[in-house]
Amino acid sequence: RDSPLVVSLIFFNNLNIFIAICEICLGYHIMFIKEDYRQRLKKYGNGRQWDGAFDLLKMPISIPDLFSGRNWALMWSTYALFDPSYQNHESFGFFIDVGNGWTTIAPCLYLNYAMVYPENVSHLLLGCVVIASYWQMLYGTLIYFLSFLFNKRYEGHNLLSIFLFVGITNGIWIIFPSMAIYAAYCILRDGDCRIFL
Repeated sequence: RDSPLVVSLIFFNNLNIFIAICEICLGYHIMFIKEDYRQRLKKYGNGRQWDGAFDLLKMPISIPDLFSGRNWALMWSTYALFDPSYQNHESFGFFIDVGNGWTTIAPCLYLNYAMVYPENVSHLLLGCVVIASYWQMLYGTLIYFLSFLFNKRYEGHNLLSIFLFVGITNGIWIIFPSMAIYAAYCILRDGDCRIFL
């Protein structure tokens, strides 16, 4: 099963599962994120946001640290340097991501299984689950972009930084869910999973 669609969706689904776990950490550790964001803003404010992002990527991490939700929560306090809504538990960005964290892991695993073993799944159930779940991802991302623009969270950042850090990282959740919705449409139209073959 090495069609470009299957490879693309398995890549995205596994990325989404990882990010979903991080989104669950966002929900559990929001008060820690708020405090860490304040500290990061003092250090990396005034045009040094990229330094904060690179310092996070260079941070040494031990094996036990890999299993600490607080360590994974650092990505959100760093992302908040570009969009402060991620340190605000009253914002849309916070709630859509925490919600996606809790609700998208199972559909991603189900679609992965269906792409590898299409003969073992109900095409009707698969098509409906994929349309519902991946529409949620797509729609949530579109509304997030609208919220980001409407609330002028781009102010104080140069266009390239916003494009790279906000546009590309979130644009993934427009492109790949659209592909999954198309696949689900084909599954429902064809009455089988031949699109994965």
